[in-house]
Amino acid sequence: MNLTESMRRDWNDRARKNAFHYIASWRQDWDLESFLASGEEDFGKLVEPILSRCGIPSSGETMIELGCGA
Repeated sequence: MNLTESMRRDWNDRARKNAFHYIASWRQDWDLESFLASGEEDFGKLVEPILSRCGIPSSGETMIELGCGA
């Protein structure tokens, strides 16, 4: 098995066990609503200011990959 396949299998195993925990481990009692709300909050605090500074609209057709998470 190559490294990519090994990493894929490891992530899939973790996701089946508790995906919220492995994405955002600072909280133990995630439910879907609170998990998604935390992503909206992070976006507003962390991403929108940077997009604004760069002159990139924060809605529309622009997408930036930031990694896993909400």
